[in-house]
This record gives sequence, C-alpha cells and structure tokens, in this order.
Amino acid sequence: DDVTFVYALRSGDYIKIGVAKTVDQRVKTLQTGNPTPLKIHHTEPVPEHRVRILERKLHTELGYLRLKGEWFDLTPDRAVSMLKFAIVRWLDDPLL
Repeated sequence: DDVTFVYALRSGDYIKIGVAKTVDQRVKTLQTGNPTPLKIHHTEPVPEHRVRILERKLHTELGYLRLKGEWFDLTPDRAVSMLKFAIVRWLDDPLL
C-alpha cells in the first residue's frame, strides 16, 4: 500500500492540516506564497486509500477552529493530539 502523510504545518500562531506524498516539497510550494516561515510540526503516515477520509474527519472535528480552508487556530500540541486521535479513532473504521 502506498503511504501519504497527514501533516500539521505551523505558520506563526496558525496550523495547516493537510495531506501530501512529500511533505518537504509541499512546504516549499506553500512557502512561496507565505511571508511567514513555515515549519513542519508533525506528520503521520497513512495508507493512501484512507488519507482523504482521515483529513476530512479532522477538518470536520476542528471546524469550529477553522480560519480559512485548511488553516486552524489551534496550538501545535493540540494539532498533534488531534492527528494521533484521528489515527486511532478513524484509520480502520469500516463505516467511513
């Protein structure tokens, strides 16, 4: 099974939760249009066939903290906790 990563990326006080095959390359692409230095805060490998489901569930759970798109107003530690929770809770859920 191919692996893709769910990541938490920090820009100032904000966190982007997204997915990428190559997180370093994704950061370089995003950095081009962002005046604030971007820092990879955490990554979790996810089987490619489940990564979009996991990302969607995370975005839904964190919806009340959404700033715009995939950017959220949450602490890096909370982002890591949510990523780890999502893996445990939804990665193998056959109903998703």
